[in-house]
Parts: sequence; C-alpha cells; structure tokens
Amino acid sequence: MNYGYINVNDTLKNYTNSQSWHRHILGMFYSDGIKGMCEIFQCYWLLNMIVNYQNELEKEEFQLWSFYKLDDGSAILICEDGYFNILRLQEIPYTDIEANEAKIWVEFNLILLPSEH
Repeated sequence: MNYGYINVNDTLKNYTNSQSWHRHILGMFYSDGIKGMCEIFQCYWLLNMIVNYQNELEKEEFQLWSFYKLDDGSAILICEDGYFNILRLQEIPYTDIEANEAKIWVEFNLILLPSEH
C-alpha cells in the first residue's frame, strides 16, 4: 500500500557504479539499478516498454525516460532527447506500481538510473 509520494530514484539512490550488466532478451543491456527497480517495484513491464521503443529511437544516443503515475491509477511515460524535445509519449491506462515517479536514462545500448552514470 502506498503511504506517500514514492520516487524510484530517491529509493534507489544507493545504486552507483554498477559492477555488472544484464542483457535483455532483445539485446540491450541494463544496469544493476534497473534490475533492482524492476524487482523492488515489480515493473519489468516498464523496462520492456523502453526496450520495445529502441527500434524507433536507435539514432538517439541519449534518451531521458520519465515515468509518472497519476492519481487515477493511470500513468504516462515520456521520452526526451536531453534537450527537452519529446521523442515519444506513451499513455498507460492502468498500473499498480507502488511508485509515483521514475527517471531512467538510455545511453547508446545501456539502460541505467541517473545515479549510476
């Protein structure tokens, strides 16, 4: 049960300098922090959404993904290029994730938390 505003990045701020990388079934790599996020918040689906957009975004060397859960249980996932240009926007009709916000970076072929950069 959610008892307040939960920011994934604040919760996982101790993830820095990953020692190992994990390979997604579609070929991208993700960090220990992303693995921790997926396990703690039970949101491998969020990782899969980001990976599934990569064919369209393969020329973007840097991507800033922002996840926001809304009060009605829906959510929005926004991808920017780092210069405030929106590349993709995905509405999510419903999610039961116990977090309100997350920032995820994609650099080249690696998905990581900003604290791991």
